Amino acid sequence: MSLLIYLFLLSPEKIFQGRVFDAATREPIPYVEIKIIQTGGSILTDSAGFFAVRDALLPERVAISVSRIGYETRFYDDVSTDGKLTVFLNPVAIPVAGVTSTATRLRLKTEPALPVAVIQDEPGAVKGRTDISKLIIEAPGTIVHDYGNLSTVSVRGASAEQTLIMLDGVRLNSSLNNQADLTLIPCGTAQRIEVVRGGASALYGTNAIGGVINIITPDASCQAVNATAGIGSFGKRYANFNLCLPGRVNLLFAAGLLDAENRFPFKDSLDSLRFRKNSDLTRADLLFKSGLKLGRQYLSLLGTWAGAKRGSPGPLSFPSDSARLNDERLLFICGYDLQQTDNARLSARFFHQRSLQNYYNPDEYFFASDTHRTLRTGLNVNQRILDFVFGLESDWEKALSTTVGRPSRLTTAFYFEGGLNYQGVSLNPMLRYEIMKNRRDDATAYHRTYGAFSPKLSVVINRFRPLSFYLSANRSFRAPTFNEMWWPEDAWTKGNPRLAPEWATGFDAGAGLNIGSIGLLRMGFFHSRVKDLIQWQPDENFVYQPVNIAQARITGIELEEELGFRWIGLKGNATYQISRSETLDLSYRPRISGRASLWLAYLKDSVQPLRITLSAKGAGKRFANSENTETLPGYLLFTFDVFLKVKVKSLLPQIRFGCDNIFDRRYQALKGYPLPGRSFYLEVAIGM
Repeated sequence: MSLLIYLFLLSPEKIFQGRVFDAATREPIPYVEIKIIQTGGSILTDSAGFFAVRDALLPERVAISVSRIGYETRFYDDVSTDGKLTVFLNPVAIPVAGVTSTATRLRLKTEPALPVAVIQDEPGAVKGRTDISKLIIEAPGTIVHDYGNLSTVSVRGASAEQTLIMLDGVRLNSSLNNQADLTLIPCGTAQRIEVVRGGASALYGTNAIGGVINIITPDASCQAVNATAGIGSFGKRYANFNLCLPGRVNLLFAAGLLDAENRFPFKDSLDSLRFRKNSDLTRADLLFKSGLKLGRQYLSLLGTWAGAKRGSPGPLSFPSDSARLNDERLLFICGYDLQQTDNARLSARFFHQRSLQNYYNPDEYFFASDTHRTLRTGLNVNQRILDFVFGLESDWEKALSTTVGRPSRLTTAFYFEGGLNYQGVSLNPMLRYEIMKNRRDDATAYHRTYGAFSPKLSVVINRFRPLSFYLSANRSFRAPTFNEMWWPEDAWTKGNPRLAPEWATGFDAGAGLNIGSIGLLRMGFFHSRVKDLIQWQPDENFVYQPVNIAQARITGIELEEELGFRWIGLKGNATYQISRSETLDLSYRPRISGRASLWLAYLKDSVQPLRITLSAKGAGKRFANSENTETLPGYLLFTFDVFLKVKVKSLLPQIRFGCDNIFDRRYQALKGYPLPGRSFYLEVAIGM
C-alpha cells in the first residue's frame, strides 16, 4: 500500500486548461463554471476567462458543461484533457451584428480611448425630457440645434446634414434635406443611445462625416412594466407606458403622449417682454417589438410609429402665428440571425419606412401648402467569420413632394471590416464602396450616377492596461439632397442635379485611462478637412443655385471624465474646436462647449433610494451667419434634479422633480428662436 501511495505522489500532474469567450463580442468571460461530469468537480474561469484543472487521475477524455448566468449552457460529451480547450458561449439574447452602432461593427465593447459615448437611462423615467435630443446633448462634441419644438443635432463641428441618425441601425436622415427631426423620437423609445464621433462612411455610407448616432430600442427579453406621467412648466404634459413579456416569443409594447403649449416669455431686441406664440407641440408614439428564438436562429420584428402636430412660429424677424407643421413616421424592421458556428454568424435586416410632412400657412399674403412623402425600403445582409465582416446593403428611397416632384435614389453598397489582434494591439481596416443612382420621374430631368469609396483604418492599443490608445484615419462623404438637386426653378432660385458629394478626410487620436469600478478618463484630438462643400451661389443671371465651391477645416480637443463612488459621482466633458471655411468661422460652431453633472446619493442595502443631481451645460460665443457679421452670446445653464425611489412589495414607485435653467437665463441656440427660461417638472414612475 505504501508503494502505491509513493508511486501516486511521483506520478506527473495532469493539467486540463482552456479559455471561454463571448461568441458575439469575442471578449473573454470571467467566472464561468466548468463542471466535469465524471468527477463532479468544477472550477470558475478567472478575470481573463482562463481555467485550469489540475488532477493526476483525470481521465484522458471527459464530458463537461460550461455555464454562466446570461449565456446558453454548452455541453461537450468527449473532450481531450491533454490539449487546450477554447469555448464560445452565446448570450441568451442574441446581439444583432450590424445593427448596433459602435466604433466598429465587430467591437461591441468599447475601450476607454475610443471616441464612443453610450448614454443609458433608467427605463420609465425620463427626468422631464420628452425627446432624445435632451439625452444626446450629454455626449461630447454634440451641438443640438433647438428651434423650440423641433430639433436636429450635429457632431464634431459637422452640420446636421453631415451627422447620421439611425434607429436600430436604420437610417432616419431623409434624402429630401439629409436631416432627422429628433422631436419625433421620445425618450421611451431609447434603451440606450450610442454616439460615435468621427467619420464613419466606411461602414454606414452617406451623412457620416461628423459621426453616427444610433438609438437602440428596449430589449424584449426582460420582464418589466413601467408607466411614467409628468407635468412641466409652460403647459407641458406627458405620459409613457412600457410592457415587456418575455417567453418563447418575446413581446414588447410601448406608447407615449406629449402635449406642450410652449407659450413662454422672452425679451425681444428692444428688451420688451413678449410671449412666444404658435410654438405648441402634440405628439403620440407607439412601439412594438417581438423576437422568437429557434435553436441558433433568432427572428425579430420591430414596428414604430410617431405623429406630431405643431405650430411653426418662424424666427422673431419673420414670425408666423398661424403656420402649422404635421409629421408622421412609420418604420418596420424584420430581422434574422443565424449563429452558424462559434466563429460565424449570418445577419439579415429588411426594413420599410414611410414619412409624411405637411406645412400649411393660411396667411393670405404668404399662403403655402407643401406636402412631402418619402418611402424607403432596404436590405442589409452581413456574414461574420472569425473577426471579419462582409456585408451587402441596398437602399431605395423615393419622394413624392409638391416642391421637388418625384425624385428617387437607389444605393447599393458592399463593405468589409477586419479585426486583427496581436499582443494587445487591435488593427481594424474598413472599407465600403457604394453606387448611388439619382433620378426624377421627369423626361427633362438630369439623372446622375456616381460611386463612393470610403476607407477607414483604426488602431487600438491596450497592452498597457489600464491605459489604452486609439488612432484612426477615414474618408467620409455626404450625398446631395433632393432639394439641392431638384429645387424648382423660378426668378430667384433653382436646383443643380450635377452636384457632387461633399468629401471629408479625418484623423483621430485618443488616450483613455480605465480606473476600474471608479470610472474613466479620456483625452482625444481630431482633425477633419472637408472639400466640395455645397453652398448656394448666384449665377450670371443672379439666380441662386447650390454649387460645390467651399472648403472647411475642423480641429478640436475633447476631454471626458466619469467618476463614481458609493455616494457621490462626477461626470463631464469639454470640447474645444476651431471650425473654419476659408478665412471665416462656420456658423453655429462654438469654439468651446461642455457639460458636467455632480450627484449625491443616499445608500441603503446597496440601493440608492435618494439621488440629487446638479448639472451644468454651456457653450461659448458663436457666429450666426456665414459672413461672421452676426453673433450669439455664450450661455451657461444649471439644472437641479431630485430622484426618490421606494419599494412597496413588488412595485417600484419613483418620483422625480427638478428645475431647468435655474437662474432663468434668456438665450438662443439659433438666432431668432428664443428658448424657455426657468422651468419646473414633476414626474411619477411606477415599475415592477
